Amino acid sequence: MIQIYIQYPDKKIAKKISKVLLDEKLAACVDLFEHENMYWWQGEMKNEKGIACLVATRKDNYAKIEKVVTRLHPDEVPCILEWPVGNVFTPYKEWLYEETK
Repeated sequence: MIQIYIQYPDKKIAKKISKVLLDEKLAACVDLFEHENMYWWQGEMKNEKGIACLVATRKDNYAKIEKVVTRLHPDEVPCILEWPVGNVFTPYKEWLYEETK
C-alpha cells in the first residue's frame, strides 16, 4: 500500500481527477484538503492556494495513476509524490485491496 500526494490548482479539477481514479478502481480513497504553497517556477517565486490530495492505493497502481493525472492535470509539471506506508490497520488494508481490484 502507498499514498500518493497530488496538488491541484482548485477543487473542481481535484474532484474531477479523483473521481476518475475512483471510477477506474485505481484508488480506494482520496482525501482532499486546502493548502497554500510557495515555490519557484521559471525564475519567479509563486505563492498560491490550491487543493492537495492523498490517494490511498496499491503500489502497483502508481504508474497508472501518474498517467491519468498527467493526462488530465492543467499544470505542465504537476506535483505527484509517492509516499510509502508502514504499518496499516489490517481491516483497512483488506478494504483497500478489495476496492482496487
